[in-house]
Amino acid sequence: MRNKSVMLAVVQEAQRKLMRSLLLSQNIAVQEAETAHTVLDTIRRQKPDLVVIEIDLLYTSIQVAHLLKVEARWADTPLIALTSSGLGDERKAISAGCDAYLNMPIDPQSFQKTVNRFLFKKQMDTFAQGEEEALESGRVLIYASPFEQKAIQEVLLQNNLQGLMVAEELKVLETAQIERPDVILLDVVRPEGDGIELIKSLKESAATSPIPILILVPPEAQEAKAAGLAAGADDFLVKPYRQIELLVRIESMLNLRKYRQQAAESKPESGVPSAERGEKKPAAGDRDQSVVLIVGETERELKSVLHALECLPIKLEKVPSGMEALAYLRGGKVQLVIADFLLPDMDSFEFFRRMKETPGCRFVPVIVTACVDNEEIKTKCLELGAEDCFSAPVNGRDLKARVKALLSDKARFDKMQSQLAVALRSAIIDWSTGLHSRSFFNAFLNLEVRRSVRHNYPISMILVDIDHFQAFNDSYGSPAGDALLRELALIIRRGVRDIDLCARLGGDEFGIILPYCDRAGAFMVAQRIKQDIQAHEFFFNSISDADKISVSMGISMFPGDTGTPAEMIEKAETMMHLARQKGLNQIGL
Repeated sequence: MRNKSVMLAVVQEAQRKLMRSLLLSQNIAVQEAETAHTVLDTIRRQKPDLVVIEIDLLYTSIQVAHLLKVEARWADTPLIALTSSGLGDERKAISAGCDAYLNMPIDPQSFQKTVNRFLFKKQMDTFAQGEEEALESGRVLIYASPFEQKAIQEVLLQNNLQGLMVAEELKVLETAQIERPDVILLDVVRPEGDGIELIKSLKESAATSPIPILILVPPEAQEAKAAGLAAGADDFLVKPYRQIELLVRIESMLNLRKYRQQAAESKPESGVPSAERGEKKPAAGDRDQSVVLIVGETERELKSVLHALECLPIKLEKVPSGMEALAYLRGGKVQLVIADFLLPDMDSFEFFRRMKETPGCRFVPVIVTACVDNEEIKTKCLELGAEDCFSAPVNGRDLKARVKALLSDKARFDKMQSQLAVALRSAIIDWSTGLHSRSFFNAFLNLEVRRSVRHNYPISMILVDIDHFQAFNDSYGSPAGDALLRELALIIRRGVRDIDLCARLGGDEFGIILPYCDRAGAFMVAQRIKQDIQAHEFFFNSISDADKISVSMGISMFPGDTGTPAEMIEKAETMMHLARQKGLNQIGL
């Protein structure tokens, strides 16, 4: 029985690597298509069992989904869409022919669960199960007037979300601690109080502090809005609001909840210095100032926007046209865009589309300013992914509050993305040497053995162990031992081909997997590494010429010596121990 295979059409490199690693760890073959235009060709040539495609690729080439489902041979191939924070992505993905959708950044467990449902179970049953799970996962606790609760509940049910209604303020904290909703929606201006102390209590409780809070405020309650945000609320919605505005805010809070959960699960090991993990400390100026790009040439609206934001610790950049804005955005320094609806060189809808296609800009929030109060324009902008739409004259206080909230959300998202990238690298890389980790070594070996059986080619393995490494550590100290491991890692990596895999298996032991290589070829590689080690001038050579570094190596091959990956490792370890018994600097065959 052949391995199941999944085709990935994903733009974001970190997300693609994470999915690839998750699939390989389950012995699922991975195929990749770089652009929407090559998706169909790749599907026809390689015949995957499942296709995972980023929603933006569907937007730029929507015919992919339609053609895939229309063509009889591929009509049964499941198609999973990966969506971002834009409202309506899920519905558009399903209507385009996708069988399911996942939000990015992905949750590893949800990704594996969804993939396994389509690969290993009947599609109709599992899709119904997926809808039920989606309903359970989007739960919103609502504390508002009975009339408002009923209206919000109807909107939630229409969009596969569940509302938990609480009638008394004293019951909100208790209910939130027990039910653990995904979002808390509070009307903070009530006859019985302003709700500020309730927000503080929710944020002080360990059980409820990670849950995003969305507050409802009347337009005249500016102080209550500011106090709510200062107390810990994550966003606000001014009453009266349109249904689309409510859904945009709730969708944003649901994504924030997922980001926080993933960030908590993806914290790197505390013992690894941040500099080694690749994290960069921002300069003082970068920490204090976010870049907000203002796009448009309408003088009146520009003045009102600039006046509203002049007291915020942000850096304002202005460009008159959509093309100039897209060029500036490619620099990757913008945290928020405020765009005039009427641009001189393109309409706002085209600007949105091209901006979201620009690398690094998919998750940059956008606020639209319009010279007229047109409900259809506002609704369309929100559906296309704008976070808010202000009519002229712009309400300066509301704009200022929205900008602060969006910049805070963007900073949290960027931090989560950085932690996710670090977690991915931690899962496959050994920080001390830069080689692959033992877990990735095992996953790669399992996959290569399966390929070897299918395509009838040999695989060899070399295990390398440093002779008397403990004595070296005792003589020169652990820092010198770590430096020695790094130098040996470089020598080993230089001594193999690009298709070979080198890993640190733990302590002073290294492993090399050599696809398409028999025992004789592996012995030649081991000899070359041995000679390179002997010829290398290590950093400590001047300390003592008596401390010559040598290694013991063991070789195994599949097929021939073993029948499974575990037996292959065991055989190589046995050969390595036999080599050490014969004396230092030996190779066991």
